[in-house]
Amino acid sequence: MGAKELSAIKPQLDANNVRLVGVGVEELGVEEFVQGKFWAGGKCNNVSVCLLNKME
Repeated sequence: MGAKELSAIKPQLDANNVRLVGVGVEELGVEEFVQGKFWAGGKCNNVSVCLLNKME
């Protein structure tokens, strides 16, 4: 599934307490991606930090 398709099912995921998080490997294109509203979930550019913070 692509980002828009996953974002479309976010309400169902929320209803079942499932978090939708995208993890990017680089900053290139992030602003355009966010501005284009391709992703409804949270985002994290540093996997280690996200895991350490337990996505809170």
